[in-house]
This record gives sequence, C-alpha cells and structure tokens, in this order.
Amino acid sequence: MNYTKGSWRTDGKTLNFTGTLVRGITCEGKNLARTVASDQEVTVKENDANAHLITAAPEMYEALQDMKRIWSKHFQDDDERERVLKRTIQALAKAEGKEAR
Repeated sequence: MNYTKGSWRTDGKTLNFTGTLVRGITCEGKNLARTVASDQEVTVKENDANAHLITAAPEMYEALQDMKRIWSKHFQDDDERERVLKRTIQALAKAEGKEAR
C-alpha cells in the first residue's frame, strides 16, 4: 500500500471557524489532511476523536499486517506475538487520543 510514511500527528486543538470545526493532520511538518465538520452535526470531542483515529491509521494498518502474518503461523513464536500485541495496543491508544505505555 502506498501512503505517506512517517509519524502522523494532529496539529493542536480543533478550531471553530464560524460554525465549522477544523483540525489538521500532519506528517513530519507536511500537511496531510484536515477534519472539517459543522458544529451543528459534530461535537468538538467527536472531531478530535476523528482526527486521532486518522493519525493512527498507518500504525493500525501495519499492526494488523503483523497480526495477519503471525496468525498465519499459528502463534509459533511467543516473543513475536507479544511484540505485535504491544504495537496493536499502542495503535489503538493513539486512535483513542491516549499514549500507551
């Protein structure tokens, strides 16, 4: 899959421009995308959650690719399974706007 490689991040807080909620998504200083929604249809909290989910997409994709590869081997390597589980937990935490430990 061809997508922008690197660490995707949100660029601060959701801004409200006369009823339009906007939050940017960047990768290593490059603008990738924006969440844009009407404050009549989406709350700031929902817009923030959408932005966090988008920034987690590459890591979630890679974690799922790893899980697929591991499952195809029927969990023969416990260390590798633990590494993949940790990456999965981290990606899900990012999607939720949290930092995993």
